[in-house]
Amino acid sequence: TLFPYTTLFRSIDLHYVAFVAAGGRLWELDGSRKGPLDRGPIEGDALCEEALERGPGRFVEREKEGGEMRFSLVTLGPSLD
Repeated sequence: TLFPYTTLFRSIDLHYVAFVAAGGRLWELDGSRKGPLDRGPIEGDALCEEALERGPGRFVEREKEGGEMRFSLVTLGPSLD
């Protein structure tokens, strides 16, 4: 028999997802997949409007539609000082 702790965490879908701009395209790096997902061409970095719509914006839209998407968003960028 499985320890209840193991059974509990099999039903929870928590993992990290990163969005990276490289080669003029937006790439989604999802820890639950076997490789990167190409989200299409963008003109700018991972924080340009196109990238935000194709990346984190998809999660926001799902939550607005009533899905139970719990997520946090962290960005890395230059110092503002």
